[in-house]
Amino acid sequence: MDGITFVRRARERCTVPAVVLTARDLPHDQLAGFEAGADDYVVKPFDGDVLAARLRTVLRRGRVAENGSQVALGDLRIDRPGMVVRRGEQPIALSNTEFRLLEAFLDHPGRVLSRPQLLDLVWGDAAWGDPHVVEANVQRLRAKIGADHIVTVRGAGYKLVKG
Repeated sequence: MDGITFVRRARERCTVPAVVLTARDLPHDQLAGFEAGADDYVVKPFDGDVLAARLRTVLRRGRVAENGSQVALGDLRIDRPGMVVRRGEQPIALSNTEFRLLEAFLDHPGRVLSRPQLLDLVWGDAAWGDPHVVEANVQRLRAKIGADHIVTVRGAGYKLVKG
């Protein structure tokens, strides 16, 4: 089984942090890794100190999620460790990327987050990707949780509002 399949299957069973270490460095390979649920994607060769720092960052994100486990956002209820979002009793299915994006907003309430900041917070590297990836994922998240929860701040980025 390849690494992407492994991460996808692991995400179906648990929320343990997943970091992909690979020689595959094409953008579509990286997108596949993140869409499968990887928390980070590191291409070989890599510096050991940089890898250690990235692992600490991934683990730190996990601790933040455990500390603020239950969140209410307007009519939404968010169980961070369980990665479950509900409107009333109705669950809302989010992809891993959409959930990480929602968590980035929850970790910075009321603060405007730029596209590069969101790339760094959600995908682990602002230099990694195209800002349009952020726009597309924000649009999908808005469609699922309600457009009134995430507002566009023209020329600056996006902000979570309680709604």
